[in-house]
Amino acid sequence: PLHPVRVGGRVRCHRLSSILAPPDTPERYISKRPEVVGEVIAIRGMEQDTTEFVVRNQNTSTTTKFAYLTVPHVPGVTVQLTWLQRAVRFLLTRFLPRIKWIAIRSKAAIVNETGGHMDLATGDEMHDIYEA
Repeated sequence: PLHPVRVGGRVRCHRLSSILAPPDTPERYISKRPEVVGEVIAIRGMEQDTTEFVVRNQNTSTTTKFAYLTVPHVPGVTVQLTWLQRAVRFLLTRFLPRIKWIAIRSKAAIVNETGGHMDLATGDEMHDIYEA
């Protein structure tokens, strides 16, 4: 995520598909229109390496009412927990399983389906990107 995910925050979940990138260039993905847009209403679960949030979908063009969003657990980078959530996580850490691992793609480029380009690290429009 461009900003840490937190309960009460708003998210747009894009489905990404990999695009062939020339050697020695950042990974590239094409982004489909977000089908899930809404507020994070709860934490569904935690593992040692991930946190799973519940998103109430406010996109009326889809039948999906809720979605589970699993992100790598990197405090202040991918997740933002309240002091109480951090305390619970700290107390449970040794009991949390290590099942999922999600790679963080910080230098990837994303092309949205309308042709615009975005830099994953900043979310800013990019002016030049190599097209294979």
